Formats: sequence, structure tokens, C-alpha cells
Amino acid sequence: MRKVIYTEKAPKPIAAYSQGINVDNEIVTSGQIGIDLKTGNLVEGIEEQTKLSLKYNIAIIEAGGGLVKNIFQVMILLADMGLYRRVNEIYEQTLKPYFPKGDYPTRFVDGPKSLPKDALIEIMMRAKVKE
Repeated sequence: MRKVIYTEKAPKPIAAYSQGINVDNEIVTSGQIGIDLKTGNLVEGIEEQTKLSLKYNIAIIEAGGGLVKNIFQVMILLADMGLYRRVNEIYEQTLKPYFPKGDYPTRFVDGPKSLPKDALIEIMMRAKVKE
């Protein structure tokens, strides 16, 4: 079964895609960038963009009935691989409460030439609805 996920706690899609999809109790989020929900503009700096990208992915997963502890894959795109160390610190601080034993999800990081709206980071996730 396929169900589209939508939440007001994440930016509205800016093109032809859904925020997330639940297929057979697996949630996949679309890539999220650090857009301010009130203004629709990209926030400044890698720290704020990373925090918002993670926050929006978590909101979509929760709106689809998933739990953060059931995230099993994270994909990160960085406009500048020189930001990797700082992003990793923010990522770990944000997710550590959900994975206290250090059993983090798998992760993929890549550095394309550019991202939508000239964002510094874009993140998408996959999670199971139930354990």
C-alpha cells in the first residue's frame, strides 16, 4: 500500500514531489533543505540549514507514523565537502538522543556541484513505521 505523507511542520514541495511516501510500512522522505517555514527563504549558514533539514525529515517521518529510532538510512548532499566535519558534529548532536548506544542509521554523503535554491545541504531519510 502507498500513502503520501504531508505535514505543515516541513516546507511545502517546491516542485513535483511529495514530502514523503509510506510504502508497505517504510517511509522515504524527499530531500529537505533549510527553508524557513515562515518566509520560504533559505536560512543562512551550514549549522542552521543542517538543523532544519534534520528537523523536517523527522517531522515527515513522524507524520507518516514512523519513529526516529526506526530510521535506518540517511542520505546527505553537501554543496561543499569541506563542511563535512561540522555537519557530522551537528548530525551526531541531533540524533544521539534517539540512538544512545551509538547504533546510528547507515549514511551516505556526496558532494554535488549545486543544490536547490543554492542550499549548502540536503538530507533525505528512510525509516520503518514499526519495529
